[in-house]
Amino acid sequence: MTKRSMLLAIALAPLTAMAASDSPNSGGPLGVVSSDSTVLVNGKEADFRGIPAVPVSSGDTLGVTESAARARFNDTNRVEFDKRTKAVVRKLKDDHIFVYLREGGVRFLPVVGKLYICAEDRLFIPVPQAEGFVVIDKDDKVLAHDNRESVDKQGSEHCNEMGPVAYHAGGKTKAVIIISGAAAAAVAGGFAAAGGEGGSSSNKPLSVSPNR
Repeated sequence: MTKRSMLLAIALAPLTAMAASDSPNSGGPLGVVSSDSTVLVNGKEADFRGIPAVPVSSGDTLGVTESAARARFNDTNRVEFDKRTKAVVRKLKDDHIFVYLREGGVRFLPVVGKLYICAEDRLFIPVPQAEGFVVIDKDDKVLAHDNRESVDKQGSEHCNEMGPVAYHAGGKTKAVIIISGAAAAAVAGGFAAAGGEGGSSSNKPLSVSPNR
């Protein structure tokens, strides 16, 4: 290596380190995702050949196609993404998992600690051991439910793709529709019909928003 090239390498080193730290995939995997159908990770088809699941990292965008996808995170939280769902997964500064729904639905299995879910700029933080779902339906309405009746206290805080944010006056927000009973059971059953866990596969499949 010449003296000039050595000096250039030294000069570029801080920029290289900065780029690596700013990468959405830095910091190692958040967990793994599996499905009986195609899952796109950052626009590329995940390869499940010979392995049951593929790793996902903070900032990854997931595109679920014809069957539900199951994600297990390192903090032991588990979620299911309904078919035709697009979402971003991220680790927040407090190390909690954040799921940003662009379209479709996510079902959370008994929550351990904290799990943040954002849909149409509304933030949901289910209480520990809660199980339920947050869905953006075909009319872009947000449907929410959990079995501990805590989700109706949520949706009042705001968020974007990067995480929770302070409310800005004048911002447009979507109404949150809290559902329970038969309506909630029908939506939950849609996850099973799509290939997820739990629910009755005889229920009507879940309707989700069309691709944007």
